[in-house]
Amino acid sequence: MMRHFLFAIIVCLFPMASIAQPYPSPISPHVNDFVQLLDTEDLAEVRGMLNSLKADTGIQMTVVTLERQAPYAPDETLEEFAANLLNDWGIGDATRNDGILVLVLPDDRAMRIELGAGYDASWNNEAGRVIDRSYLPSFRSDKYARGIKNGVADTIALLARPYAKGQPAPKSNNSPLVFIVGLFAAVAFTFRRWLGDRASKLCKCPSCMHRGALRIRRKTTRNASSTAKRSGRKTLHCTRCDHSESSNYVINHRSDSKNCGFGGGRSSGGGASGRW
Repeated sequence: MMRHFLFAIIVCLFPMASIAQPYPSPISPHVNDFVQLLDTEDLAEVRGMLNSLKADTGIQMTVVTLERQAPYAPDETLEEFAANLLNDWGIGDATRNDGILVLVLPDDRAMRIELGAGYDASWNNEAGRVIDRSYLPSFRSDKYARGIKNGVADTIALLARPYAKGQPAPKSNNSPLVFIVGLFAAVAFTFRRWLGDRASKLCKCPSCMHRGALRIRRKTTRNASSTAKRSGRKTLHCTRCDHSESSNYVINHRSDSKNCGFGGGRSSGGGASGRW
């Protein structure tokens, strides 16, 4: 019974993916406030900070606000969504991979600082400290403009500019337990789809109710283009009663970011998340 209970938990954590709409096309290389959390004055202030950062260091940092994640990536974690969005837009320099994405989702009460692949894992802790210190206190009282302005200033001062100067990330006082939890999260991120498939195979067939007879096949149905997302079809087939059911899922997204001044930067999933 305990084994079946654990399998049920895994299925809930790793559900079958569904079709989602493409990522929004960027409107600016610095501030993409789709929720309009910033008024004209706030927008100019944040844009000015990010312009100065780019001019002084070459580092491209972009703020993106979306109401919630679900319309774009309902079957991804926040970490996956932020990394895929940075990669899709190509934030940062393609050689240095030093871009930074600040993603704010007010309806989800969640945010993330996503770092380019050039930042080693030691900078993740600093990103987490910046989130806790400068973004979340204002977000908890729904003062989003203040939180974004304070957070962007802190991210630039304590993360982006020190990194540009070649300084190491501040040392963390985290315990071994925090390291173990982080390692487990990284493994789960990497093997999320595989775990979901394994859990599905061990579920009961909805037709004959036999456990362990389900088999999964995945097939790409459309490749990504400048206007369409790459998608696939997942089929569960029961080898015992021949029952079959299929669902669509998104493999990745592609938006038209060619004309927004992005440099083709990539992320490998580094950064930190916060919720309020």
